[in-house]
Order: sequence, then structure tokens, then C-alpha cells
Amino acid sequence: MIERERVIEIVASVVAVGLMIGIMVLIGRQYTQNGEFGDSGGLMLVVAIILFVLLMAVIGYVLAFTVTDSGDNNTADAPD
Repeated sequence: MIERERVIEIVASVVAVGLMIGIMVLIGRQYTQNGEFGDSGGLMLVVAIILFVLLMAVIGYVLAFTVTDSGDNNTADAPD
């Protein structure tokens, strides 16, 4: 069985990647003219990639501190 924490990490990653793909498709549709991709479209893709990297960093940071195994910090039960 997959652990709860792992499922949360997978769902967060899949949602972020799906959002990125959706944004890239929208940028492609919005900035394509006569079968060519303009300079502003390229800039928008670069911005989208940078924002995706930052989003993944924030998700990783939040998950690292909110989704923790309760047994990791409990050393009172450990044998001496």
C-alpha cells in the first residue's frame, strides 16, 4: 500500500505539471500567428518555465514541513 505522504506528493506534482502543460498550451494558442511563434510568445514561455520551477520549489518546501511522518520526531519510544 502506498503511504499517505507519498500520495500527497504525487498528487501535488501531477497537478503542478498539468497546470504547466495547460499554461503552455494556452500560450501556444494565444501567441501563434500564421503558424509562427512570435517573440512575445517565447518570452511568455520562458516566464512560464521560471514560474513552474519556483512553484515546484514552493511545493517541495511546503510538503517538507507539512507532510511529515509522526514517528520521525518521536524518539521517546526508541530503545536505549
